[in-house]
Amino acid sequence: MIDAKLEKLVAELLSDQIENSEFEHIDHKTWHELFAFAKSQGLSIIVYDILKRSRIVLPETITEKMDSACYNACVSDAKRKKQLKDTIRLFNDNGIEHILMKGAALISTVYEDSICRAMADFDILVKDKDGNRAFDLLIENGYKSIIESSEEADIFKEGFNQHYPQLKKNGGLIIELHTHFSDSYNANLAAIWSRSKRINIENLETRVMSYEDMIMHIALHRLLQHRGMGNGLLGLYDIFLIIKTRRIDWNILTSLTGKDEYDNAKCLYIACELIRTLLQANIDRRVSALIKPGDISENTVAAFKELLFLNSSRINCNAFKLGYYFYNSKYCKSTVYKGIFFHPQKMALYGKYEYGKGNLTFGNLSILYLRRIVTLAKRYIGTFGRQLFFRKNDNYSVKLGKKVAELEYWLQK
Repeated sequence: MIDAKLEKLVAELLSDQIENSEFEHIDHKTWHELFAFAKSQGLSIIVYDILKRSRIVLPETITEKMDSACYNACVSDAKRKKQLKDTIRLFNDNGIEHILMKGAALISTVYEDSICRAMADFDILVKDKDGNRAFDLLIENGYKSIIESSEEADIFKEGFNQHYPQLKKNGGLIIELHTHFSDSYNANLAAIWSRSKRINIENLETRVMSYEDMIMHIALHRLLQHRGMGNGLLGLYDIFLIIKTRRIDWNILTSLTGKDEYDNAKCLYIACELIRTLLQANIDRRVSALIKPGDISENTVAAFKELLFLNSSRINCNAFKLGYYFYNSKYCKSTVYKGIFFHPQKMALYGKYEYGKGNLTFGNLSILYLRRIVTLAKRYIGTFGRQLFFRKNDNYSVKLGKKVAELEYWLQK
């Protein structure tokens, strides 16, 4: 399901090593497929910018569409920059130390033109002692959440990928407040704070992760939490830009894979290998040799590459999940149970009850679990039935789900 030609074109574009002759004879269909894929990865404006700088002639329909997208991105970028500055100012005025992560940090440090970097939210790390106060401050300043107080939000935090419930303001990006990372990161927070860099955004002081921590965090987020799916290429391009434009202390980065800190050399190795082979990044092979997992198979990097270049329109989502949960039961039964039933905290949200407040009784929880099972049965019975007739896309999607379960197990063991 990988289009080899598409993979080659995207890799050449992102590495900025374009052979103009290869792009002069592309037909309209391929151009549209290229930009549709780039958009799905959050890379369409980056790709368009590289092509314009290389003076590649594009079909008029794509030029018009992308010029409009760039204009809209400029408007959105101005709004999100104002929102970010307002948030920094709010935290600074109230003595809340914070670190900008992922997109918020990257547009402030690495990207020359911030409109190129697609973003859906701001991820901000605050100290545990300031978490509730920061959450309440944002609520007081117009943000809305499914949880209206920090007291309740703190109860649900564990069920939200180790961050507080998302906060949204009309016309703005979501804010996700973190006080620590998920258990799989096993992060030494004190060291992350000590390595963080102070920067100024229009005379407002804030912090961003060190470049080594940025690389590690992005690799873990894209590969461990999302298995490279969705906009995994955007994450790899982020790391590529950091390596290309900033001085990296590879000794520090290598040390972050040790058991005392992350114990996730696998994610860093896979990310480095994909960036080195796809984007021609200058990564010292001695570093790769130091962090190379002993139990990696020849097909592991290829499997992650397949997930990066998936054509999602050809994947049956329910068949994928069926394969994932069925095969995952061999490796990690707890993941299957969580996927089917949710944690009690999430079930409370599912039924709009207040967890820990007395009105989520054993009877209510039982009804919610039964309702959940009925919902899943309705969703998957048709997919499972079609499997009996060997529909090609469903079969591929089930096998892909199995592959993702196997990769996830390998990453976490």
